Amino acid sequence: MLISHNGTMQEATLTPSPYTPRNRTMPMDGINNLVLTIRQTYCFQQVNPDATGKALDANNNLVTVNAWVPARWEEVCNNFILVAKQHWDNRFCLRIPASFQGYNYSHNQNEYRPCIHCRYDAVRVNTPQSGSINVQVVDVPTGSRFRAHARLWTSQDTTLKTNFTGNQQITVVHEVGHNLGSDHVNGAGNGLPNYGGVGTYNSRNIMGGGMVFEGWNAYSWQKAMEHMTRVSFAQWEGFLGTTLTPVWVRRLSFMENMFYRMGEAQMYATPFPA
Repeated sequence: MLISHNGTMQEATLTPSPYTPRNRTMPMDGINNLVLTIRQTYCFQQVNPDATGKALDANNNLVTVNAWVPARWEEVCNNFILVAKQHWDNRFCLRIPASFQGYNYSHNQNEYRPCIHCRYDAVRVNTPQSGSINVQVVDVPTGSRFRAHARLWTSQDTTLKTNFTGNQQITVVHEVGHNLGSDHVNGAGNGLPNYGGVGTYNSRNIMGGGMVFEGWNAYSWQKAMEHMTRVSFAQWEGFLGTTLTPVWVRRLSFMENMFYRMGEAQMYATPFPA
């Protein structure tokens, strides 16, 4: 399913964990949860210096930059994808609201409500495609001050640096958060208050000025579930980690269990979710 957050297209896929109704084993983490994968496609585009050896940053300041060379270009682009996946994949779980029973399943004559295991994937393409996120990239000298944004990155943005909030942050991880649909912790602007302010806890959040993840940073996965189920994103509570266990709902009667198994057999024979 293609979904859009703030004008950014991304693919969201909900699949059952690798278990069947008759053999509920999950090699991935041993838990019978569903897996929601958000996949973003990135197309990186070179920005080379003008005749004066400079390029405009996000604040419209002219900053000295390097001309791209092929080996450096490939190294930087590959690092973007690697760092994005390292920091956003396997980060969250969602708790399915108790009012939604569409994914409940039976096991040993008990009804359970699974959780949502959130996965992230990023892939690179060499030319712009429908749905791709097109990012301009500059190669800046080490120590250069070049202001980036969600669609303008630098070769230094995969390293941990101290920013204007006084915290350390990997810029690309923050900008991927924007491309996933998340705003700054206190607003949309680039002023200091919107990053949480100096010395505050929020300023250390990944969508502030730091590297701290919280449950609400699962916003993109919450919105994907809203698209799929028409249940408000706010009801899909986000948690850090991937070890939430399914919730026991009730003991089933023999006949209820039989009907459950028949329904599951039909559901798993069709693309998921049914």
